[in-house]
Amino acid sequence: MVREVTFQVTQPGFRTQSVTLVTTLLDAKTYPAWALAELYFKRWRMELWLRDIKITMDMDMLRTKTPARVRAELAMFLVGYNLIRTVLFDASKVSEARLEQLSFKSALVRFGLWCARLGHGIRLVAWLLGYPAMLRDLARDLNPDRPGRYEPRVVKRRPKPFPRMQQPRQVLRQKLLTA
Repeated sequence: MVREVTFQVTQPGFRTQSVTLVTTLLDAKTYPAWALAELYFKRWRMELWLRDIKITMDMDMLRTKTPARVRAELAMFLVGYNLIRTVLFDASKVSEARLEQLSFKSALVRFGLWCARLGHGIRLVAWLLGYPAMLRDLARDLNPDRPGRYEPRVVKRRPKPFPRMQQPRQVLRQKLLTA
């Protein structure tokens, strides 16, 4: 059994559209139609967050092969993602900008540059004192408000026209020399 919930999507400057949501949440008192409609609209932000993890952090292709290493790689990506989100949260508190307006990519780049300074002989106290300045810089890199924006679901990268390397490099070199 399923339940159909129909609601109207209205945006200034656009035609009103009717959306029908099919769900297994059957109890209309516990799950009112307006709440389901709100969840439906929050979905887009979740899509952007997943894009930040997969594409912006370059996680669309995992580099490890064994299950244990894949779990470790995923854990490190999630730790890094949560660290960047924490930096964005700090920047939103400092600047009073909405968290959704702050650029994840900018935070990733700026935080990476800020962390790289520690490896260049800078003293830890001076490095930590630079954190508020980095937050102020992040607060200036706001994403523009784009209501009703939508993007096609397509694969951007084309597959390479070469076969996969499934033998040791030395063996393949020998085959090239003897061919």
